[in-house]
Amino acid sequence: MPLRKKIFLYILTTVLFLLFVMSVTSNNLTERAFLDVERRFFEQDMARVQNRLDQELRIVGRYAFDWGAWDSMYYFMEDTLVQNRFLGTLKSPQGL
Repeated sequence: MPLRKKIFLYILTTVLFLLFVMSVTSNNLTERAFLDVERRFFEQDMARVQNRLDQELRIVGRYAFDWGAWDSMYYFMEDTLVQNRFLGTLKSPQGL
């Protein structure tokens, strides 16, 4: 085999090997970069969802607190009326 052909084959093999290594490396780096971007977007979306759920929980908590006071009043009046009916009389104001 002539020397010129051997040199050409070595150069061709080296270039093809370097192209293969660069291709694999750039593919891995690009994939890693896209996964990182996707992870950051996912974390931002989950933070927005968490904030919205916290806001809804605060709103529901306020409603429950407001209605809870009325429920207590309702149960108090219901018990009072049941006891008065059971006793047969309603408490009359003093002096009447």
